Amino acid sequence: MKNEILTFNLGDLTLGIELKQVKEMNRNITYTMVPESPEHIVGLMNMRGDIVTLFDLAALLDLKITGQPEQLNGLVLKKSQNDQDYFGFVIHSADSVLEINDDICEQPPKKMKDLNVKYIKKIAKLKDQLIMIIHYDLLKEKMTEW
Repeated sequence: MKNEILTFNLGDLTLGIELKQVKEMNRNITYTMVPESPEHIVGLMNMRGDIVTLFDLAALLDLKITGQPEQLNGLVLKKSQNDQDYFGFVIHSADSVLEINDDICEQPPKKMKDLNVKYIKKIAKLKDQLIMIIHYDLLKEKMTEW
């Protein structure tokens, strides 16, 4: 089965998420920090009148990222296909949309040094790179806890 995957970068890591889960990508985002929120919550962003909770995907993945880009980008996701309620996460840059067949994907190893694989659904093996595809359902579940 082919899936359209939006690829993006977080530090030196290339990740992907199914395009059907994405509402939009926003460049150079601004947000408001929320006092006493969990460490994986970055803040709240106003998206044309809709409030979007932004979370730190790097923190959820236990990534140690050195240096931040001058501008952060936000990837806004749908909570469901017809829902007007959104959440999102901070990324460094968006890359491209790829059609990825399931037959080139594998389950992630149970343990990877410096990476929490709980939120990685599968790894796509392309000719020149590996793309870790995010487990959308687990992210959505984590966001509804807050």
